[in-house]
Amino acid sequence: MTIYKMMVILFLDFQADEFMEAVARPSFEGCASAFHQLIDEETSPHAGEREDDLRIGTTTNSRLIHGRTLLLGLLALPLYLGYRAILPKPLAGIPYNRDAAGKLFGDVPEMMGYVMGTKRIFCWLTSLTSRHNSAIIQAFIKPGSLPWVVVTDPFEAQDILLRRKEFDRSGFFGELIGGILPEQHIQFLSSDSRFKNNRNLINHLMAPTFIRTVSAPEVYKSISTLIKVWQVKADMAKGRPFSTHHDITYAALDGIFASSFGLPEEESITKKRLEAISEWKGALPSNADEPVSFPDAEVPQPFASVLILSNSVTDTQLSPAPVLTSWVLRKFPYMKKAIAIKDDYIRNKVEESMALINKGDTEPRNALHSVCLREKEVAEKEGRQPDYQKRGIADEFFGFMMAGHDTSATAVAWGVKMLTDKPSAQDELRATLHAEFPQALSEKRAPTYEELSKAHIPYLDAVVEEVLRHANTIAFVVRQALQDTVVLGCHIPKGTDVFLMANGAGYLEPNMTVSDDVRSPGARRGTGKALSGTWDDGNIGKFRPERWLTAEDKTFNSMAGPQLAFGLGTRGCFGKRLAIQTLKMQFALIVWYFKLLPTPAELSGYDAVQKFAREPTQCYVRLEKALNESTGEGQSGDEGKDVRVDLKWDSADLAGS
Repeated sequence: MTIYKMMVILFLDFQADEFMEAVARPSFEGCASAFHQLIDEETSPHAGEREDDLRIGTTTNSRLIHGRTLLLGLLALPLYLGYRAILPKPLAGIPYNRDAAGKLFGDVPEMMGYVMGTKRIFCWLTSLTSRHNSAIIQAFIKPGSLPWVVVTDPFEAQDILLRRKEFDRSGFFGELIGGILPEQHIQFLSSDSRFKNNRNLINHLMAPTFIRTVSAPEVYKSISTLIKVWQVKADMAKGRPFSTHHDITYAALDGIFASSFGLPEEESITKKRLEAISEWKGALPSNADEPVSFPDAEVPQPFASVLILSNSVTDTQLSPAPVLTSWVLRKFPYMKKAIAIKDDYIRNKVEESMALINKGDTEPRNALHSVCLREKEVAEKEGRQPDYQKRGIADEFFGFMMAGHDTSATAVAWGVKMLTDKPSAQDELRATLHAEFPQALSEKRAPTYEELSKAHIPYLDAVVEEVLRHANTIAFVVRQALQDTVVLGCHIPKGTDVFLMANGAGYLEPNMTVSDDVRSPGARRGTGKALSGTWDDGNIGKFRPERWLTAEDKTFNSMAGPQLAFGLGTRGCFGKRLAIQTLKMQFALIVWYFKLLPTPAELSGYDAVQKFAREPTQCYVRLEKALNESTGEGQSGDEGKDVRVDLKWDSADLAGS
């Protein structure tokens, strides 16, 4: 039984509201009644007669009963008043579930019932906007706290993220990851010195030059090894499908480890998988539609520790008490072991970078070496000794490892499924790549990293953006109001968490009608502020990369419509540039080498589970070589013929984290 399930049982079985109404409130009322009776007895004209009776004990029991009732009521009074004080307090003018407002745990029982049935949570928040037919709703999640406010209007969200200074990072992410990443910058307010100091050390890692010369080449190598794994699997499978999610995840881990620390080839998980598969002699299923089960290679301990710690965020995200859940999880031996292995690995890599610095090597070998060089520079300016082993540096790199591999791998997994079900899109992308790299095509090889990094391919950009729009790996951005303010015409008190959802109306479902008058001034159309376009309600739920291209000259337009895969503004995703470059290389090389053929319906579902990111439960491929090895020309096929073009998605399937 997982931690969050145990928490659910406690919340659903302990009927706090019924207890308070059945016990505390009657005790309080009984207290008042007993008090009145005692007063009546003492002030009654027959009080003297009762004094004679008391001498012989005839009314002793009555007085004891009244006294005990009075004592019980006095004890119950603070409990009952405290209970009433922490009941949900709805914000005026914002729709909410009426029955939840009268319960101690508010919407938690309904939410956790949904979580137990779907293994997802944030699609439930979005579903409330549909239930109330409102672009703004509130949900009662924490007893005694302000409600969560959920917003699905893209333009109000853009204004909040880009221009409104009264909003900043919420403590929500700190509750999810603070137990394992206490010094990672994502959870701190912009005014916090820890945020400023950490970002000062790592900002240069996302500079285009650093990505182009240090990080991205390592990622390209890991993708190339993944392609080799799939080539071997495709040859062995002989047209049968096979699962690819682990392949994609481990290749993403290889890329992150290599760019962050440097990764010798013999330590690559993907290389180990290639060796294990190449030696495999297993039997193939007789049914050509039955998937082939290829062997997995042993996962080295540092990689396994990252996966274990990343998966622990699953339980904190799905728990109504994430801080408590994280604390309990960290008491388990397997978590303690994973944390120790991770800490030792990073500590050793820091020592390697320190050794390079002490030798006078000032040319960055990898991201960690570069950050250590930066720490040395900052320390000299501040007149102190560099602290290479400080927790902030370790947590920043563990954050890269955890979030960087998971979100990228999940986006690729969703993208592979979408391109499989939209052959015309993959054919268009392949033809575009062939036209862009004619020399590589004639030489029967893939584009090199240098060729890909210098190219500007609008349709490839469009494919990446459309995959991110649908994948919803992280389908929301949350901000906290630093002062009393207004959102969509509704008063928002200081301290309120505002969830800006990207998995519902305006993003993947038809837009809700919102009057421009209720939007903040910067969110109103036609005001000259930087706002995205609007998606056509008629095809908003379909996978159409061309929606990101201008009608006139087919150039890529990143503002064609709303999308929040990386957030927006100064507190948007720190690793966006590297992530985009990674995804472009992934899809370019996959489509260059392979045709993604249809897979059986039972292997092609779009169900998802919430882990660190929103992952597909299935990711199978049936691969065919995309090039004729003898001529280097593209093979003929059912060009432009779509399979399952109208993807069977609904608002529940499209939910993220």
